[in-house]
Amino acid sequence: MFDRTLAINLRAPFLLAREVLPGMRERGFGRILFISSLAALRGGVVGPDYAASKAGLHGVTHFLASRVARDGVTVNALAPGFVDTDMLPGDPQELGQRVPVGRVGRPEEVADLAIAILTNGYLTSKVLTIDGGAYPR
Repeated sequence: MFDRTLAINLRAPFLLAREVLPGMRERGFGRILFISSLAALRGGVVGPDYAASKAGLHGVTHFLASRVARDGVTVNALAPGFVDTDMLPGDPQELGQRVPVGRVGRPEEVADLAIAILTNGYLTSKVLTIDGGAYPR
């Protein structure tokens, strides 16, 4: 299971980025946004395989960003905390009590931040969290 999780959450995004980067660099424009998780920073509740795979995306983000920024390509990662989706590991009401804002996030809130990241050409090599204040940094 550990290897499968890394293959899906880390290897596949890296390989996909590697495939699209040459065209982006040639055009002088591109945006890569990896979807990580707060689990990458805190360990999470899903398991070490999930946390490690998402943390690995942070390394890939910084590695790629430093090599393609001058070509007009940005590479960032978005790390949501508890968001009300099918992946939520428990009851939204109960989990929301563990978040400083008092609730879990909504998918559209994550989407809003993703759009902001993707439309900004000066933001690169960043891992942005959207977690209701669960991980202050």
